[in-house]
Amino acid sequence: MKSLFIGLLLLILSPAVVSQTIQSQANGAWSNPSTWSGNQVPSASDDVEILGHTVHLDLVPSGGQPLGLCNNLIVSISGVLQLGYNGTSIDKQFIVTGDINCNGTISSGRDLPISVGEGLIYANNSSFILSLSSDTTSILGSGYMHPEDLIISNETGVAKTVNIENYNVALDEDLITEGNGHIKLNFRKYTY
Repeated sequence: MKSLFIGLLLLILSPAVVSQTIQSQANGAWSNPSTWSGNQVPSASDDVEILGHTVHLDLVPSGGQPLGLCNNLIVSISGVLQLGYNGTSIDKQFIVTGDINCNGTISSGRDLPISVGEGLIYANNSSFILSLSSDTTSILGSGYMHPEDLIISNETGVAKTVNIENYNVALDEDLITEGNGHIKLNFRKYTY
């Protein structure tokens, strides 16, 4: 009985990983604290909202390994998430563990200061890994989403569902499903 009490006490007192919502507050680099509310760069467990700003994903995964980006990712109508990069042989892969709601733009972007209008498109584009943890995960919105690859991963051993309900999804390369659990893909609306 004493060990059960101690175990429950430790469970109650242990810090829990709590998702918080981090919103963009200015144009800038993902890694720059001044881009984000509370001057806090989002962690892999945070929900991220890119409001009316352009955010360049400048993170570099260590040793070419996928990097946890966020839980839920929301890009508003006038928001932009630039995935492009130049000058490296590393394939950048970023993990999202929740829903992606894109009503703005998620794409390679252009290699230039954010305030300039025209420029060359980045030489490379980043990939998203949608790591399934919920029974149902969604990619939705009416914006433009264009990563290099979209990798849908289910390592839970339990069947999961992905609803793709975005009007404009384009990939440079592949749509990949992987893992040890069944993945049901539902394509709806005008998905490409």
